[in-house]
Amino acid sequence: MSATVLSNSGSKSEPFTMKMGVKQGCIHRDCTHSVCHLHLLHVIGQDLRQEILILYRTDGRLFNLNRFKAKSKISTTTIMELQYTDDNVIAAHTAADLQLILNAFVKAYRVLGLALNIKKTQVLHPPNQPSTQPIIKVENITMENVDHFPYLGSLRSMTADVDSENKHRLSCASGAYARLRLRESLKIVQTKLLVYRTVVLPTLLYGAESWTMYSRHLKALEQRHQRFLQKILRISWEDRRTNTSILEEANMNSITTTIMQHQLHYGQAL
Repeated sequence: MSATVLSNSGSKSEPFTMKMGVKQGCIHRDCTHSVCHLHLLHVIGQDLRQEILILYRTDGRLFNLNRFKAKSKISTTTIMELQYTDDNVIAAHTAADLQLILNAFVKAYRVLGLALNIKKTQVLHPPNQPSTQPIIKVENITMENVDHFPYLGSLRSMTADVDSENKHRLSCASGAYARLRLRESLKIVQTKLLVYRTVVLPTLLYGAESWTMYSRHLKALEQRHQRFLQKILRISWEDRRTNTSILEEANMNSITTTIMQHQLHYGQAL
């Protein structure tokens, strides 16, 4: 990667090659990525206008879509890219816009001395009706069209629902709990509960702040939560214990309550 030094007067030094970077966990890592991201957008320029418009209101009744018909109290923002460190998601309404934006990013990456990993670049197309898949190319190589795409630990699907993500979370949580059971050192029940609260439960509910779920999703998560707690507390179905009594013994909340708490904290952060 090439770099230059910019002085306070605006003059630039001669470009030089950087062969070393920051290590994972370094306190300068986030700052470096932010500077690189800002410079990337500067290289792309302001010519691209193929953005997705989002309307929002912050005065209550979030799920009443009729309130967006008002001509006032509505705020707008636009989204074109979701860059996070070395991962990037490009959003567009049409295949032509997506191709145009992708070409701009590839060109900007090349200017910064970066390269796009074509093997990891995929296209996710959520159509409103059955249609042909878009053909997106980079350097005359056609990108793969997929039905699901993992991004930052979560699973995005072409149906734009949480069915696939729900199943993915259940599978990941089961794997985390299986590793917990293999730890012979965790013989004390309270220790197992603490590890479960710290490791397994966050795995089960990763990204739940942004989920739009139906009762079937909550039911599946609650059943898996109860099953894990029953195994930790060594409770059999023959004991005829209620879900509430199991939660009280484990000193934990239900999945519905936990998700609501996460969503409230997420809303406060926004």
